[in-house]
Amino acid sequence: AFQAAVATRRTSSTNINSHSSRSHCVVTLRTSLPCPYTATCRHGKLNLIDLAGSENVGRSGAKGSTLREAQMINKSLSTLVSIVGLTCQSKTHVPYRNSKLTLMLKDSLGGSAKVLMIAHLS
Repeated sequence: AFQAAVATRRTSSTNINSHSSRSHCVVTLRTSLPCPYTATCRHGKLNLIDLAGSENVGRSGAKGSTLREAQMINKSLSTLVSIVGLTCQSKTHVPYRNSKLTLMLKDSLGGSAKVLMIAHLS
């Protein structure tokens, strides 16, 4: 499922990268496990996320819609970094709504959620 989702992502050529992804990819897997001793279920959620890379718009030569995409990607990445930092500091107000990405991941980033990040840089 993840590979199929990644395969549908839009890409574009820039001065820096001939195959630059123009969006993030999020695949969410949900699970439910019934408890045999009670009438309750335990629920889980796993987000597999492939983030688009940050882009230096000056060096990339992005124009028009590609420039707007780069600006939105950079904004969402910056907001994600900010949200993770504020969450680690246990701040009472965390502005998840500043980005569609962080709003979508709100329940996975805050509260009692357990987060594991595996980074692959290329």
